Amino acid sequence: CSISIQSPFPPPKAYKFFCKTLSKIFSYQFFSNSLQKVDNILQLENKAIASKEQLVTVESMEQDTNNQNISSQVMPQHLLHTMDSLPKEINRPKYHHLITFKRPKGTNANGFRLRYTGFSRDWNDFDWKPTLSTEIEFFSLNKEFSDFSPFYSYIAIGLGTIKPLNNYFFLDLNVKVGFGSESIDRGLFVEQERNSIIGLFLTQRIHFIIGQKFGLVLSAGIYENFFSGAEYLNSDLGVLIGGGLKF
Repeated sequence: CSISIQSPFPPPKAYKFFCKTLSKIFSYQFFSNSLQKVDNILQLENKAIASKEQLVTVESMEQDTNNQNISSQVMPQHLLHTMDSLPKEINRPKYHHLITFKRPKGTNANGFRLRYTGFSRDWNDFDWKPTLSTEIEFFSLNKEFSDFSPFYSYIAIGLGTIKPLNNYFFLDLNVKVGFGSESIDRGLFVEQERNSIIGLFLTQRIHFIIGQKFGLVLSAGIYENFFSGAEYLNSDLGVLIGGGLKF
């Protein structure tokens, strides 16, 4: 219940000024206090939200780290990504040496060949590389003679180049100059006849090499031999197949 009494006379100016001033004071204090409280509440809420987001981020990072640790424990780090790119964790030697024994079979001759090949490369380097090779070969003619038998032997030194197709297959191109002899056997009681020969030897072969430091080598290719000074052999074209050791 309330009673309102309205005076028929207007309030004096001093009273109006007093009421207006009092209203401003209380209104300003009210809103200033209220806005400050609102600001405090907003700041607290923002801090709480930021703390929650940071906590979620830390938890997710910890979870990712744990997953990575688990995956690193489960998955070995030395797996191959591709056949041609071995990981750096596997250390392969830079210098490679091959000793191979081959059986050449040509249009005019056949025999046996012992070869040393040396080259250097990194496991992830697939450019052409120079090679140094030394060969010793013994061979005889395919054609048989009734009254004598010719035999040939030589030592060749040459330079070549090798191209890694990947870490297992290698293309080997080689050119050599050889010095040897042609021996003509005419019987037990006849002295052997010997002719000095000079040869030019071209070879194109593919090596299949397995093993990091020590391993095995399988080789196959073709060759072209040209001789000067031999009486019964001027040239020979053929194939060669063999294998050996890598170290």
